[in-house]
Amino acid sequence: MQTRILVLIAAVAAMTLGPLSASAQDWFASPSQPSGHVTGAIDQPAKGLFRVEITEINGKQVGPGRSGGVWLKPGEYTIKAHRAVLRSAHTRALGGAVHQRREADSNVVELEVEEGKTYHLALDASSPRRSDWKLVVWKIE
Repeated sequence: MQTRILVLIAAVAAMTLGPLSASAQDWFASPSQPSGHVTGAIDQPAKGLFRVEITEINGKQVGPGRSGGVWLKPGEYTIKAHRAVLRSAHTRALGGAVHQRREADSNVVELEVEEGKTYHLALDASSPRRSDWKLVVWKIE
């Protein structure tokens, strides 16, 4: 009886989790595969551009700490990111307006990833109006 229950639980888990895991894994690649690199790791405070962490790809959450980026297979993606933790210099550059929730800085960008290219994402906080801040692709290499 216990074996039968365990087999049933395993089957339900495979049906439920399998397709979600497989579809998300289909996006990711390694640098040695045909892929593009999407990163939010570089700050340009003088230009009002600040590092971001990638939180979702095509509506699926990705693990924490993705400011260093992800390698994705070529294709179209909807990427959501938020402002990464800011150092005191960034707090001054942003006029001290970092006390609000990180979700307030969540933004989405549509991106067509091409093989061999690197896409640099950033929070564009160059406007004095916080409502104008947005996620941008500020550089493609």
